[in-house]
Amino acid sequence: MAGTGWRRSTRCALATLGLVGGGFLVGGCVQDSAGAKILMTISSAAKPTPAGEHVELWALDGQSVVRLNQPRGTSAPVGYVVEQAVDFTDPCMIDAAGHLLWQPDGVADCFGHPCADDSERMLAAQSIQMRMHALTDLGPGGSPLLFFVQYDDQFTSARPPFTQPDAATRLAACKTYWAASPAAYSGNPLELTTPVHGTLFGAIDFVSQMPSQIAGGILVETDYELKHITDLWLTQTTATATNLDPAQLDCTKSPTTCRGAIYVSGTASPLARGTLHVDLASPTPGGPTGAATIYNTLDQDPVQF
Repeated sequence: MAGTGWRRSTRCALATLGLVGGGFLVGGCVQDSAGAKILMTISSAAKPTPAGEHVELWALDGQSVVRLNQPRGTSAPVGYVVEQAVDFTDPCMIDAAGHLLWQPDGVADCFGHPCADDSERMLAAQSIQMRMHALTDLGPGGSPLLFFVQYDDQFTSARPPFTQPDAATRLAACKTYWAASPAAYSGNPLELTTPVHGTLFGAIDFVSQMPSQIAGGILVETDYELKHITDLWLTQTTATATNLDPAQLDCTKSPTTCRGAIYVSGTASPLARGTLHVDLASPTPGGPTGAATIYNTLDQDPVQF
């Protein structure tokens, strides 16, 4: 799910979960080709990925360990990170002119109509800021809404400092940051599922009652059919995606190439209509948990999901 949305598929089934200011889409679209889709949930115990690390997705398919860090349609190894959905310290949540989307000068729409004056524009900006607070410091237990987004080895480029003297300077700095990597993520408080920049795969489970909102669900598409998958797991590693050696398990000896420590893992079991279910759990007590549904018969089932 990038800024352009899910547009490669012709038949889609999407479920909408309530979210303040709009719906958060989870679900999937069926390609007219072989491959597999993995729909995952990861509990709110997950934390943002530390700088210099990223997450890898793996499967045991028969006797083969398959590295699923190359989403459908990509040619180079990438990976994933857990990132805060919106962040008041992110200087690149901006419009085409460089104005911050949550400040009055960046507000183009006031409650469904063009802003009548500066006073209405100020009220609209305050509404956006309240929504951002609900998704950051006012979340359940103080936890922010977290997204599962794309990583690549250029993602380590530092964001520009928040303090930019004017919109034009801010825009220039953010364009430089975005040009460094397609995975440089900048959120969008106006439409969460359409980031200003970056590729979004979904959200870590998030539930809040004040105000009432819920989000969750991660979709990963792969060209691997995974016809004989028995296990699914995620690792978190300090190795770059390029240097990672899938066969290297000793992170103490080889921190720059190892596969990484287990983040969550589980065993696949048959579900229904040729799908598989996986209960995911962390090896660390109190760590994240989750579940996954694997669609690996997309080229066989006459009913399109």
